[in-house]
Amino acid sequence: MGATGSGKSTFINKACDGNMKIGRGLESCTSEVQLSPFFRLNGRNVCLIDTPGFDDTNRPDSEILKDIAYYICEAYQQHIQLAGVVFIHRISDSRVTGVTRRNMKMFQQLCGTDAMKNVVIVTNMWGNVDKADGELREAELCTKSIFLEEAIKNGACIIRHDNSANSARKIISELLKNDPVTLQIQREMLDQRLDVIDTAAGAELNRELMEQAKKYQKQLEELKKESDGVCNL
Repeated sequence: MGATGSGKSTFINKACDGNMKIGRGLESCTSEVQLSPFFRLNGRNVCLIDTPGFDDTNRPDSEILKDIAYYICEAYQQHIQLAGVVFIHRISDSRVTGVTRRNMKMFQQLCGTDAMKNVVIVTNMWGNVDKADGELREAELCTKSIFLEEAIKNGACIIRHDNSANSARKIISELLKNDPVTLQIQREMLDQRLDVIDTAAGAELNRELMEQAKKYQKQLEELKKESDGVCNL
């Protein structure tokens, strides 16, 4: 998981020597849940799930959430177990945008507190940033509540990725050491029989949309006042 353009598909291709399509332009490339080819690692058959970010250029976040939720719940019903979740973040970003924070929040609500021990937060693109700046950003990710502090406190680990196949496979190997995990949204939708909008992730998305609506309404009102002022000159 991770924001659009964070390097999810590239990471998967490095790990499995695959050829999943990688976005080079302004539009999102991964618009739906995709599976990597199966590959062998540490004597295990491994398949990676590539998910679109909650900032897709072609689809609303509500559709993205439904697609991810329905896919992993279908896997759960078929007794396909997850070894863990990789959340990818570009350390080269000079600041964490609202879009990135939304992806962080949605990822945490999808997984839930109990699953964090099976989560690896991967920072990439270290070659595009001064080391001292990157280390400062890494520390902020781990220690600020608006970012990933809670995930770290609940057992998630953070690992630097150097964009090599060996690095990607080492990260996957760490997850394979864990017992399989059930994500919060899987329990909510299948065990508790909640609709996706009533899950913790659905509630978080609804809260974000309400905040955006209020912000846009305020901007419209301010523009109207400015327009009225010009007309009354």
